[in-house]
Amino acid sequence: MRGRRLMRYARAVVAAAVGLLAFSGCSGLTTFSSRQDGQRLTGVLRKPGGPGPFPAVVLMHGCGGIQPGNETWASALTTWGYVALLVDSFTSRGLSEICTNFGRLGVGDRTFDAYGALDHLRSLPFVAKDRVALMGWSHGGRVVLFALSEDRRPAIGGFRAGVALYPLCESHSRTYPPTLILVGDADDWTPAARCDVFRSHATIELKVYKGAPHSFDNPGPPRTYLGHALGYDHAATADARNMVREFLARHLRAP
Repeated sequence: MRGRRLMRYARAVVAAAVGLLAFSGCSGLTTFSSRQDGQRLTGVLRKPGGPGPFPAVVLMHGCGGIQPGNETWASALTTWGYVALLVDSFTSRGLSEICTNFGRLGVGDRTFDAYGALDHLRSLPFVAKDRVALMGWSHGGRVVLFALSEDRRPAIGGFRAGVALYPLCESHSRTYPPTLILVGDADDWTPAARCDVFRSHATIELKVYKGAPHSFDNPGPPRTYLGHALGYDHAATADARNMVREFLARHLRAP
């Protein structure tokens, strides 16, 4: 009985936080269900000031969980006039990372997380339901390419656009919405060369940053993780910001 009361209280707190989001530019935690099995997930929801409705972006973190760079992007998106939902695929599943074992949570599972987040955003009165994009980094970028592949186009609805930063380009399927891929040519974890095949796909734009390593938009000194070079590249990050802003404006803004 006490557990049920605590659960009702927690839900009321989340509902109140989401209610506040409808009236002022702010952020708060929200919960929603993965589309596949009803797994409850948490996320950070940010919105611009005003009633909307606003276009929105679902954000999928990489194999190491939510990083400072992901939070910076969410903040930038809100400044540009988008609702941003940064999905946490790990915490409710008892995970902190999957970089050391990708088998613990597959791209397919996280695809259902992304579509669950889309369902949640569409239930909110301040979101423009037909103008939602999917954006992800590294493993989350793989989720973008997998979730948006032509053979997974939903019968009804779907994402309006996609953005994948340094994904592993292991699937060569065309995407059903316009999709932007950004990767560095010094990336030794998700090599840029594997994305070259997408240059012939009409729905996909690819930009490769010279000298940029994996995780080039995540602040921090050059470092090695699991044998792979990571590091921040200011020039690549600044250009990526401009590319994403222009791309989303083209595909998410009302005609």
